[in-house]
Amino acid sequence: MCPDTLLIGCWDDGVALLNPHIRTAGGEWEAWYLAPWLPGAKRYRSFWDLAMNELRLRYAG
Repeated sequence: MCPDTLLIGCWDDGVALLNPHIRTAGGEWEAWYLAPWLPGAKRYRSFWDLAMNELRLRYAG
């Protein structure tokens, strides 16, 4: 983990972080999800994208 990241949540057996070094044109920080069963960080353009992906996974059809 990068020491400058901001921990924003823990769920399942992973953690969600915001990375201030990578930003969208609108200034949103890149979001990461890390878990022991992932080969690396799952990266999202923003917290919004991470949250929407989690909602889709949990409440899909």
